[in-house]
Amino acid sequence: MADITAKESKLFKNFKGETAKLASVLTLANTVAANAATKKEEVKAEAANLMTGIKTVIEENVKLIPKLPRGKEGAAVIEQIKADVATVDAAVVEAQGLFDKGSFMDALNKVKAAKEKADGLNAEVKEVLTKARIKF
Repeated sequence: MADITAKESKLFKNFKGETAKLASVLTLANTVAANAATKKEEVKAEAANLMTGIKTVIEENVKLIPKLPRGKEGAAVIEQIKADVATVDAAVVEAQGLFDKGSFMDALNKVKAAKEKADGLNAEVKEVLTKARIKF
């Protein structure tokens, strides 16, 4: 901008260098816009796939929880696991709302965190069932 201002005061103006710079900036801007659109579609697809995957894990957890053994402290642990599953389910609902609004990156981050928690719960439940020799 300073180059243009300095040349405007001259009698014979030559903006060839600035025109070339502007063309390169325009090219870069178009490239960035195209890359952003591509990345947005990738994030959208990844979020949709994770949403489908986490729903499967949640359904499996819901089916396995009633099979957990109820021992001395079993009932309290089962209630805690149910509360954790409800928290994950609420996070998925919130992520779905963000996804529907078009906030794909926020939805992706929320679903990743929820999926990690759901997978941890699933592994924990399966480990307990295996130790108790209960088929699942």
